[in-house]
Amino acid sequence: MTDDDELKLANFKHDVLSVYDRYRPTDNNLRRDERAELKRLRTDPSEIIKPSDKSKKFVAMPRDVYMEKARTILSYESMYEKVLITIEDYEDRVRTELTKNCLGMDTNLCNAITSMDTKFPEFYGLPKDHKRIVPLRPGVSACDRLSPTTGILIVLERISNQLLQFVPAHLDNAVHCLQEVVQKCRGFKAQVGTILVVMDVVGLYPSIPISEGIEVVKDMLETRATSTMSTAFA
Repeated sequence: MTDDDELKLANFKHDVLSVYDRYRPTDNNLRRDERAELKRLRTDPSEIIKPSDKSKKFVAMPRDVYMEKARTILSYESMYEKVLITIEDYEDRVRTELTKNCLGMDTNLCNAITSMDTKFPEFYGLPKDHKRIVPLRPGVSACDRLSPTTGILIVLERISNQLLQFVPAHLDNAVHCLQEVVQKCRGFKAQVGTILVVMDVVGLYPSIPISEGIEVVKDMLETRATSTMSTAFA
């Protein structure tokens, strides 16, 4: 896919999302008492409403419970670090590092990764209501204003996504996973008493050491078969 194709695709996605954002349903399938209860929940300072992590539902829970779950996540010092400087100081620090490392880089790319008038992203959690204790999936939001490193993250994501084709164990989605299972199990005859086991990893992504992850990506960039990587900021 060329840079022009990626730009056209990005513009098309923007147009589709704009139509979706402007859409307002004309029919209301809620009873009057249900609408009144939702309004009460939305204005109740002791309650908080968040989208469900896995479904299109929403979850209402006591605000103090939500805050306690969030504080527990943020207490993991191996994954989170308390910011002790102002956004202006952090922005200057990031811009200084970018200026030093942008020498010789494409001008459009340098402009894309340099964010101005930024703010620190806001932490939030999506309730995993499909699990017994309803833990939170942590996330950060920079929707209203970019963070100092948002531009860098966009470029890194675009490049790293192109590296996925070189990862043999990568699965695009659940459908791809099932297709792989069917393919590998074709012709397999289970013995009587065979038990199929499914394993899951608790906190998989936060458990990956950042320094080791960076080294793996650098190694893949240096040894990949494709010599060019599109950034599509032309």
